[in-house]
Amino acid sequence: MLKLDTRKIIDADGLNFISKNRSLLKYLKNSVITPHEMEMSRLIQEDLDYVKANRLSIAKKICFIV
Repeated sequence: MLKLDTRKIIDADGLNFISKNRSLLKYLKNSVITPHEMEMSRLIQEDLDYVKANRLSIAKKICFIV
């Protein structure tokens, strides 16, 4: 991430990097993330079965439209 205050689209390895460096979560303002179930599992630190069973509630909790 070259500029932390710019708009970003983050996918794949970017999401995996953020999952391992959680202090970067605060820089996701004005960003679009596109996690699949396993990436979401890593981001929210829940197991995959939890993510699969609670997709809608997770989306409502952490996602918003800008």
